Amino acid sequence: MAMPKIISDEMKIIKDDYGLDLAYELIAIGAHVGSSDYVDIHDNYRTEGTHDKKIDYLYVDRSSGQAWIIQAYVSEDWEKPNPKLNKVSDLSNALTHAFETDLANLHEDVRDPIRDLRQDILDGIIHTVEVCFLHNLKHNKDVDAELDSIEKQLQLHLGNIQPDTSQSLAYSANQISIDKVETFLTGRYNFLAIKDEVVLTASAPVQSVDAEKWQ
Repeated sequence: MAMPKIISDEMKIIKDDYGLDLAYELIAIGAHVGSSDYVDIHDNYRTEGTHDKKIDYLYVDRSSGQAWIIQAYVSEDWEKPNPKLNKVSDLSNALTHAFETDLANLHEDVRDPIRDLRQDILDGIIHTVEVCFLHNLKHNKDVDAELDSIEKQLQLHLGNIQPDTSQSLAYSANQISIDKVETFLTGRYNFLAIKDEVVLTASAPVQSVDAEKWQ
């Protein structure tokens, strides 16, 4: 599908700094995880490179206990009907490296964030892990089918981890498509505005209640 206006408008903010493809990736991730700090996403959570082990982004939010392992694909043809399914399959390798590969065999570009993720899960800081395939095309059922398999692999990997908490680990595998990004951004910028004038009247003076368990 053509680039929606709300995404195009958001791209104008950072396109000059990052270029078209990377700007879209940052905006899509920000929309999905609930952040508009694109500099932070780029500088602290982008692992894409020669030694990325198929992990383009490893975004961790310790305050919410969530982590996202993301593989990104931006097609030159934004009207293309299907993304490359082999890019979705790359997430299988990403999970192996994220949870099984000896840290000594990982390049420093990904070793530190992977080590921190593993430790945060063990410590009970991270309780939810989501694997994502990000792309700039419409939502695709074939991608969903591939991600069903990826989700089962994620379950197996997390099953080998014994976190220091009684809380069970939650997991999922999802695609971040352009229509989903549009929906996220629309929800971020659209809000309910009440323009009617409301006059409240009462014969008794206004009273307040202050209590810890007030309902």
